[in-house]
Amino acid sequence: MHSLEDLAYGRKLLSCFSDFLNALYSEGMTRKTFVQYRDNLWLLGGTIIGKASLDGEYPENPLRILAESVADGGILPDHFDHMGKVELRAFEQMCRRFEKFLKESK
Repeated sequence: MHSLEDLAYGRKLLSCFSDFLNALYSEGMTRKTFVQYRDNLWLLGGTIIGKASLDGEYPENPLRILAESVADGGILPDHFDHMGKVELRAFEQMCRRFEKFLKESK
């Protein structure tokens, strides 16, 4: 169950996620790859929000947390132990690409 704090925190991440997805779409990647990135981005967001909720701390600037989360291949998503090697590699690839996007957007 999500709290109002979780939802408000997640909304702060949405604009950055949206900008990243729009950049990927503009590159003309295949639909299958785009959907994979979108789904992995959803996992990343859920992991970040879940950690904030568990800790009871919602940092004012979630973009710093986002940048830290994708650095060096990214954090492991929730339930990563149920993911195969290919899925984990795809998640890490998305994190590296998102990290590059964030650095270039500064």
